[in-house]
Amino acid sequence: MSAIAFIDSSKYPFLVDIDEFIEKKWPGLSLVELLLYNAAGILDKAIDNIKAIALGKTSLKHSEGTESEVISFYATMLLIALTGNKWLLDRACLHYAKRSAGSLIKEPPENIISIALALGVSISYSLSASPRIPINTRRGSVVYKELPYSLPVEQYLKYVGRIASDPKYCLVNQIISSGKAYIDKETLVRVLEERMFEYLREKFKPIEECPIQLRDVLEKVREALDKAGNVNVEYSLKSKEVHYINELYLGRISGKFIETAFPPCIMKILESLKKGENLSHGARFTLAAFLIKAGASIEEVLELFKHSPDFNEKIARYQIEHTAGLRGSRRSYMPYSCSKMKAAGLCPMEASCNVKNPIVAYKRNLSKIVGEKPRSPAKTSK
Repeated sequence: MSAIAFIDSSKYPFLVDIDEFIEKKWPGLSLVELLLYNAAGILDKAIDNIKAIALGKTSLKHSEGTESEVISFYATMLLIALTGNKWLLDRACLHYAKRSAGSLIKEPPENIISIALALGVSISYSLSASPRIPINTRRGSVVYKELPYSLPVEQYLKYVGRIASDPKYCLVNQIISSGKAYIDKETLVRVLEERMFEYLREKFKPIEECPIQLRDVLEKVREALDKAGNVNVEYSLKSKEVHYINELYLGRISGKFIETAFPPCIMKILESLKKGENLSHGARFTLAAFLIKAGASIEEVLELFKHSPDFNEKIARYQIEHTAGLRGSRRSYMPYSCSKMKAAGLCPMEASCNVKNPIVAYKRNLSKIVGEKPRSPAKTSK
């Protein structure tokens, strides 16, 4: 007999029908009215959540009961949607997706299957008939890694999302049989995390015009965000004067770079980041390595990465400094080569740029801006 799934709504509040939920607890009222009355401190809790999400000071733990978690989740997401701030909305979606993934990894198979189905993903589980991969030997015996979960290949490709370029999740590195991809629990949860993120983005969109009755509430949210500070605002790289280019090309100016000379692949990643999109690891690494090699300072790169929905200054600074060779192995990394960019799906060009690395294309573009390849300054006699 199959085990019966029990889903804790406090861990996956987005799967709850909020109208039905409120009708059972507060018959005749709506979420908007609960916010206006600040019933059970809903508004205060939502504002606290929004400030924490904006500042990246969020916890992956569930500290409240089901009722409070569900109501505060929907109140939080509604108010963020009302701000019209896409970056903040994506950041909230990513936070809740990661928090739920942290719970999902601890769930039994029947619960994972039920949650996946609610998200539109068809999962099968079979421990007895699952493929096994030998990974080690212990006391003369082979140790195997079980792959008990499977899903149709087309769904795997659809929901693997931005992590498809990561070798660990790339389809060619999975076991495929009879049109299904066989994966372990950790891989499945990571794929479902991506699906939850997209599910939340589909469910909650920026609201362009705030209803009249909520304008005072929205003003409180904006005031709270202003007081919190450090919240992402529209950011653009500082423009550089053309007369810097020659010295920049020769490596005599640090902290200076010319955005208009960026190759298409870097511009695409940069534009996605500025829109607040959640970049893959490969895209983040390449952008950081490229900017550093192009002459950007650590602070400039860090400021730019504040657009990331999952931005954490301490982690981001360490990773950027590590890429620059200031930490760890002290090795300064080059951005991905053009061939690796294509393999990772990060190159938007059908035709080749005729270079081996984006940084080469950048320097070539710099020379075009000044009309010729920059030359070393002539020696002057004393």
